[in-house]
Amino acid sequence: MSTPTVSFSDLSKNSKRVADTVERAQRVHVTRRDGEDLYLTTERHDRQREDTADVTARLFTALIGSDEGARRTAGASRRVPLGQAPLRRGGAGVRRRPRRGDA
Repeated sequence: MSTPTVSFSDLSKNSKRVADTVERAQRVHVTRRDGEDLYLTTERHDRQREDTADVTARLFTALIGSDEGARRTAGASRRVPLGQAPLRRGGAGVRRRPRRGDA
């Protein structure tokens, strides 16, 4: 499902219609000429996104709680770009658990 897009001026002039669209689509992309674009979302959609992030964080924490899970997660994270700077082996900001024998 694609996210509907409206201009900021359309939002200002037709707020009721845009609010109805948000209720149907759960979120609307608002473009602005003089600033960063915005997203309008329903409370339910925002709560669902927060719940999803919470469950994901708990699953990730449980996964890296074991040596095997931590090793597999580290290997997978090198293959998945995060934002603009993909993780690199031993790169800045990358932490690993100390191994036996590490000084």
